[in-house]
Amino acid sequence: MKNYFTTKVILFSLLNIFFIQFANGQCTYQVQLSDGYENQNVNPYIIPGTTVHNSPQTFAAHTGSSALYLNFINCVSGTGTCAGAKVYEQPIAVCAGMPVKVSAWLTTSFSGTQCNMQMVVSDANGTVLNSQPSLLAPYFPVWVQYQSGAITPATDTIYFTMYTNVGGGNGNDLSMDDLLIEKCSGGYNSTASAPVCNNEPVVSLYGFLNAMNDSTGTWNGPGALTGGYLGNFNPASGTTGTYVYQNYPYGNLPGCPQALDSVNVTIATAPVVNLGSDTTLCSISSTLLSAGSGSGYTYLWNNGVTGPNVLAFSPGSVADTITYSVVVTSPDGCVSSDSITIIFDICFGWQETPETASLSIFPNPSNGVAYVNIESASGRYNQFELYDAKGSLVNKGTIETGTSGLSLELRHKGLYYLRLTGINTIATGEIMSY
Repeated sequence: MKNYFTTKVILFSLLNIFFIQFANGQCTYQVQLSDGYENQNVNPYIIPGTTVHNSPQTFAAHTGSSALYLNFINCVSGTGTCAGAKVYEQPIAVCAGMPVKVSAWLTTSFSGTQCNMQMVVSDANGTVLNSQPSLLAPYFPVWVQYQSGAITPATDTIYFTMYTNVGGGNGNDLSMDDLLIEKCSGGYNSTASAPVCNNEPVVSLYGFLNAMNDSTGTWNGPGALTGGYLGNFNPASGTTGTYVYQNYPYGNLPGCPQALDSVNVTIATAPVVNLGSDTTLCSISSTLLSAGSGSGYTYLWNNGVTGPNVLAFSPGSVADTITYSVVVTSPDGCVSSDSITIIFDICFGWQETPETASLSIFPNPSNGVAYVNIESASGRYNQFELYDAKGSLVNKGTIETGTSGLSLELRHKGLYYLRLTGINTIATGEIMSY
């Protein structure tokens, strides 16, 4: 008997799991920072030289009663803001590697030249994450929204920066309201089911996590796991139950999400398959191989049979060596397999059955004449047939009641097959002539 490697059929394709920050549909965005500019003081992020008003509530607001008000004037005596100049830059604390979105609403406060802005979001390394070179702010009460889309900074700080594309002049006035920073927080605090098979080797619970975006976490649960973040569970000795993976995929700064993904481990019983030890049979013999049984089990033999049993025999009753193997799958997806190799050998004498226990052939091998002793089976058989190795009938006859034996002439060298028949009784033997 040869035991094949057994494993769990898992329709969970671990090869197709991506880091959450790159996986579509796994991000649920939540508000990290919202600024409606409901303040009475000059905003600290306005670049010096930009004319602002200390009473922003007197100007247009998208929501609420106030809005950040910027007035771009001509460059006079080296002061003010020129076309292309930076007018606003706000640092925002984020979590490195965590996707975020930046948005704000803009309008031109008063009549005059329509405000034309460049909006830039960059990280602390100076890498531009999003840029809209020319965003036209319509006249109030119409507003336009700047949206960065999902961006992934490599640093813990990003910068929201505005540049004016126009030189200013009377009435070149911009109101900005409702600055919004949203962070990705989806895919966390999930519970996965991990039905492992009792015949499996060590199973990594990390492969069952929905997030799988950080390898620095720790496991807690009802039993001990090995392999660090991999959380290796041994079905032979492990304790079933819920194991929790705790980590900070985007760092542990304030506001960075903590992941608490849990895996509920259960153990399913794999099929027991034992085809027996490798063996040798006579070429005219057969044996029934059984892969066991179980509710909902599926079977696949190497000869295409999909049932639990296979009849093993040598086609043509010739010498042969045949290996039979089977794969059995339970409804839980647990797989077991086994194989057996059977040597079908040319045998002399009777095929061993209870009916042939009292029969004998001698001499065997024979030099041309063989004697069949049926004394103890007298009356059981009434016909005999003798075939050569090609399956051609060479002799037949009637066995009278009381007959104690048969004398058979073997005219050619080779293998012969003798068949005795009676009422509900058949005996088959092989005779070799040399």
